[in-house]
Amino acid sequence: MADSSFVRKMKVIGDIVRSAWAVASNSGKIPDGSKRMVLIEPTSVCNLACPLCPTGTGTLERENKFISMDVFDKIVEVTAPFAEGYVLNLFGEPSFHPEFAKLLDKVSHLPTWLSTNLSYGKEAARELSKWEHLHIICSIDTLDPEEYPKYRINGDWDKVMGNLEILAQGKCNVYPQFLVSADQTDDTPYLEFAKRFGIPATNIIIKRKLENFRLDFTDEPIPGTCHSAYMGIYFDCDGFMLPCCNNVRKDLRMLNVKDVRSYRDILEHDKVCQIRRKLAQDKNAFPSCGNCEGLNYWHQTLPPLMAGLKKRLLGKNTQQEIPTRMGF
Repeated sequence: MADSSFVRKMKVIGDIVRSAWAVASNSGKIPDGSKRMVLIEPTSVCNLACPLCPTGTGTLERENKFISMDVFDKIVEVTAPFAEGYVLNLFGEPSFHPEFAKLLDKVSHLPTWLSTNLSYGKEAARELSKWEHLHIICSIDTLDPEEYPKYRINGDWDKVMGNLEILAQGKCNVYPQFLVSADQTDDTPYLEFAKRFGIPATNIIIKRKLENFRLDFTDEPIPGTCHSAYMGIYFDCDGFMLPCCNNVRKDLRMLNVKDVRSYRDILEHDKVCQIRRKLAQDKNAFPSCGNCEGLNYWHQTLPPLMAGLKKRLLGKNTQQEIPTRMGF
């Protein structure tokens, strides 16, 4: 009988090799047999007005709505052959979906991630805390209660802290996220914050705060290419498949799930492949991408994949007990 651990490692290696070849050859296809995270937007409705979010600024060029159960079910069905997990958010507060518990139940067979602002009633936090498969990124943003509402406009710091405590004591996995300036390097305050709530230090996420970043149309696009559409599968709450999780418009709607006949359409439909190839040649073939630097597979995606593979092959935990710092 084959060693299941060995088989899993070989599958990871195979997926990396197949994906790297697809990007290198710019085939436009996600190789059959590969695994991908699948993002599904439960809602574009939110209670905050954050200055960098298209929902908060009113620049989202579609109706604020909740995903229908039929659309959600179809996405889960057609992505089942290659889904390694799910991400349940995009441009809204996911817990606001009126049937969010049902959505969580439908994806409970795989690890599921979401990002939440926690600035709401305790009932929603208690519901989130029940799910063992759930990995929750909590947008704390700052350690200063006075600074918090300047970025999370209409947010409530006391509610955020109370709900974080509920999640930290629950069955879910909790990842407080902070936004910092480029010159901030001292992790000590964040380690102390994690300890206060009983959260592992490695679950703390520190990201560089972007002061003037908006994906609005521009007459001076940033040069570059993008491989995002090779690396993940993204659906908005209207059922449209997108190449990334940024605020793209109609020019980058790849397919609607209602028109998907089988999972192979998502991997290799002609229109989908054409968009992947164009983005990898010049992202600025699409107006939506002008203000984005793009995702480079070789510089941004492959290195952490190789680090994860090394960790699996060594069979031991080489991760230090420090927060996770992200450069974007």
